[in-house]
Amino acid sequence: MKESKTTTAKEQEGLCQTECPPDGIVFAKKGNDYVILPPPCPSNKWNHLTGPEPGSIIHEGLHTITGTIGDDVKKKTCKNYYQVLVRRCASLKAHEKDTTIKCSKNYVWGSNCTVICGKEKESIGSTQLQCMDDLTWSNPMPKLEYGEG
Repeated sequence: MKESKTTTAKEQEGLCQTECPPDGIVFAKKGNDYVILPPPCPSNKWNHLTGPEPGSIIHEGLHTITGTIGDDVKKKTCKNYYQVLVRRCASLKAHEKDTTIKCSKNYVWGSNCTVICGKEKESIGSTQLQCMDDLTWSNPMPKLEYGEG
């Protein structure tokens, strides 16, 4: 993957008339495991050929996009790489066989998880955990013990 450059929209529009746009690396927003692919060029100078189309949802991973820029006289084919990175907390592991962990977004930053105790067990500690901004869990995994009775 080529080194990614930071350019303004006006600079990018000028570049897209003669040069291929730079590759991109982007982090998904909090609570998401995807991004919406922006247009490689801010103007209508980009003619999409293959790969995800601008405006489409793309998930974690490296995506290859090809297209052409310029007019019929100075047309150039471009191959770009767009990497989507997703922040996550460490996976949670149940210490007991009959314990279930349900998470809203598969440990993605901002996801909420609930620890569900097995029959006749009680939790010691919170059963609600959230993946925080520093990518740690808001609470430790609760301990489970057999209830009295």
